[in-house]
Amino acid sequence: MGEWTNRHAVFQLRVRYYTGVLNDDTVPHGTVREAGMRANHAIVSNKRAGFKRDMRVQDCVLSDVHVGINPGRRGIVQSHAGFHPSRADPALRDELGVGDDTRLLIFAGRMAREKEIPLLLRVLAELGEPYHLVLVGGETRGALAPNVTMLAYEQDSLRLARLLASCDALIHAGRHETFGMILVEAMASGLPVIAVRSGAVTEIVEHDIGRIATPDDACSLAGAVREIFEGDRAAMGRRARERAERDYLWENTLPRLVQRYADLARGRVHASSREPDEVAEAT
Repeated sequence: MGEWTNRHAVFQLRVRYYTGVLNDDTVPHGTVREAGMRANHAIVSNKRAGFKRDMRVQDCVLSDVHVGINPGRRGIVQSHAGFHPSRADPALRDELGVGDDTRLLIFAGRMAREKEIPLLLRVLAELGEPYHLVLVGGETRGALAPNVTMLAYEQDSLRLARLLASCDALIHAGRHETFGMILVEAMASGLPVIAVRSGAVTEIVEHDIGRIATPDDACSLAGAVREIFEGDRAAMGRRARERAERDYLWENTLPRLVQRYADLARGRVHASSREPDEVAEAT
């Protein structure tokens, strides 16, 4: 295991990922250096399910911690900046040519095979009116179906934040998410989330902030969407925002992550504290 982490520079890659966030105000003196020197004894992962699917390891201390959101880039979760309900713009409905009574769903991401876009089209065909899906991630704008509008991939985080906050719920049919940043961005925007039971999704989307459907099942996803709109969608969206603030603000996440590294480096986290089936698996 030590050879594997040395060869792949697990900890060093993590530190580079957090460049600009680790500083003297957030990191106890010597913690990063101490943890880095002993990184070959531990792996810290943002989500347990995704890493379990990727590889198995032995003779290693295992630990997990929520990933954070980096201010100033995609994924920001702050009170009145970035992904926030206040970004909602009623003019989006006029731009799409839909009415105020339209139930507006959104998905944003690469139009890759693993995102299950054809399944989303089947879901919208099942739902019919008054549902409409905004797909953000194509090359150009266009109508894929009477109730599906494709928009170009959005690299600007504030424009994406406007799109998310201006819709009613996020729907994600992908089965291969090891984390799913768009889920957290939607939650931060005050949206309930509809997703499928796979990967790390069930660790993020709980029943009070969304619904989990059966993978590759258009009827199950359509039913989950209807449940959201038949219930108190606004309250669910508020809870989603609260969850994003609690679990994914860097100011909350980073100290936990750094402390986890420090504990691992100092031998405070022991294999004996793990569940039996976790002994030989990475988080």
